[in-house]
Amino acid sequence: MIACLCTAHAYTTTKAISQSLPSVASLTVHLSNNPDDDKEAGTGFVYDKEGHIITNAHVVGSVRRIIATFQNNQNCFATVIGADRESDVAVLQVDPQCKVTPIKIGNDSDLKIGDEVIAIGNPFGLSQTVTKGIVSSLHRDGIFPDSPTDFIQIDAAINPGNSGGPLVNTQGEVIGINTAIIVSNPNGNAAPSGLGLAIPINIAKLIASQLIETGMVSRGYIGVASQELTPSLATYYKYPNSNGLAVTKVVKGSPADLGGLAIGDIITHVNGMRIDNITQLPIYISSHPANSKIQISIWRSGRKQSVTIRSISLDKIQKIADASEDHSYLLSGVTMLKIDAMSGKDDLVQGLEVIDITSKCNAFLEGLRRGDIITHINEKPTKSFADLERLQEKNSGFVKITINRHGQTRFIAMRANIASN
Repeated sequence: MIACLCTAHAYTTTKAISQSLPSVASLTVHLSNNPDDDKEAGTGFVYDKEGHIITNAHVVGSVRRIIATFQNNQNCFATVIGADRESDVAVLQVDPQCKVTPIKIGNDSDLKIGDEVIAIGNPFGLSQTVTKGIVSSLHRDGIFPDSPTDFIQIDAAINPGNSGGPLVNTQGEVIGINTAIIVSNPNGNAAPSGLGLAIPINIAKLIASQLIETGMVSRGYIGVASQELTPSLATYYKYPNSNGLAVTKVVKGSPADLGGLAIGDIITHVNGMRIDNITQLPIYISSHPANSKIQISIWRSGRKQSVTIRSISLDKIQKIADASEDHSYLLSGVTMLKIDAMSGKDDLVQGLEVIDITSKCNAFLEGLRRGDIITHINEKPTKSFADLERLQEKNSGFVKITINRHGQTRFIAMRANIASN
């Protein structure tokens, strides 16, 4: 019985590889008429029958013309249609005379930790290299400090040259774009660690469709802040599931406000895509162009509901936010998450963790940063949002904020700008 199962599984993996390989291209940057100047860049895969190839933006760099080489040794010139640095997604298109086979596109929302995956690429110039592993983690954030990420983490071996190649499931469907590796750095020498990162295909598709249509990416915004659910909050809201984000702020006059989203709503899905962590919401929404209709599924008053919101551009949302900003609020511009016994953190520090902060606010100016945990205000414990509101109401003039940063206690002093009761 065991032998039978192993044989069937091996056949499934082999079939997935054989049907994917013809769609994978090794990409070479063509610098001049001298072939010695050609430079191996990375990998891409054929996205559609029009000959569009998806790869990473960092693979194409500033080059506009690339040579794509396929499994059958066919060489095709490919032109860069567009590259989006923020998402690290780029789209090329091969010359019309090239006959190419689109790869099957899957759905990364079906992925589970432990699922087997296959990485195909051009590591160190070794074209059509296949490695296999499992999904080690989902929704991996915090890799790049300056931008939110929602990576699929894998343990399949990927190396320089794999960038832009497809991450495929055992059905031969692309569920991600191999993008980066996490390396250890002993004695200054980078060493592979078995930790690979891939962009989810659902996000890549949204970006690619914009690049194909217009050659650039327009991002939409709706004007909402949120925090991840804890089991305690889910119980309070009588919410029966574990995924979702609790809305903590709706900017007055923003699309979220006009569309009917309210503080206390639990956002569960955006355009049908499940929301599991804090970084997914802004990534999913901004992956749609401005002026898009965004359907948001919520849990409100003990039942499922849905609101439709039309997003707007960044400059418009900033003007609305600036006009509606309450500058008397002590921690205006700071998004926080309650850290309690149900948060699952080691070395638990009770307080409010800063999960996002705008560089324009007073708290940022005085040194508050993402990842800091606010534990006290004027020596009074701040263990909940109720504590924060109560302490703000009682303070005017300057206040002292105590934070925990990487296990070390630090103080920040700032003007409260709040009238005393």
